Amino acid sequence: MKFGVNTLLWTASFGQEDLPLLEKVKQWGFDGIEIARFSFDGFPARLLREEIRNAGLEPVFCSALTGELSLVSEDPAVRRAASDFVKRAVETAAELGSSLLVGPYLAPVGGLAGRRATEDEWKRGVDGIRALTGWLREHDVTLALEPLNRFETYVMTTAADARRFCDEIRDPYVGVLFDTFHANIEEKRLGDAIRALRCCHYRRRVRLIRQTRLAARREHLPSALSKNRLGHSSFLLTQIKQTSPPLS
Repeated sequence: MKFGVNTLLWTASFGQEDLPLLEKVKQWGFDGIEIARFSFDGFPARLLREEIRNAGLEPVFCSALTGELSLVSEDPAVRRAASDFVKRAVETAAELGSSLLVGPYLAPVGGLAGRRATEDEWKRGVDGIRALTGWLREHDVTLALEPLNRFETYVMTTAADARRFCDEIRDPYVGVLFDTFHANIEEKRLGDAIRALRCCHYRRRVRLIRQTRLAARREHLPSALSKNRLGHSSFLLTQIKQTSPPLS
């Protein structure tokens, strides 16, 4: 298993000015770095690709749907805009040298309806992601969808939701990012949730685990992780809560 850190610890728009962090991340013992961006204009992906490689790190690219972007919307124009955003994110991941694009891409973060997703919304989400699988293959990027807790989304909130969604997609270029921050709210047992994901179609489904936003503690690392049952290609990423003063 490999270990990485998310750049949201320092900034929501990692760029050229943040390059000195790469050497420090490597010195701290991490294998990879999860680069977070929510807009792509002016993002020097190709430059960062070289710098990340020179630092001896492996990149993972992270983004999310925000604002009015939604693949489950009734409005076809809104769905097209969301699809275009994800396509741009896939392109950026490929330019960065990341084989993984992770995050929530069904509905905007914080977009709540006061109810569960309807079957029509669910189907629109499945159709929207399925339509992107050719684009993922073309760029050789796997999309790892992230379930969020019920206070941040209403579409995909649990490992069971993620498993159902991926089983309906049935494509090896679509997987899951399992975030223990959200799972500690939604899941009864983290280990059971991870094992359930591993048992679904396409064994490499659980591509990443993102650690809780507090410093790692034993009780937040289920046996499925501690025994390395996810395989050596899996990533354990940390998105720890900002310290005071911040790490530098």
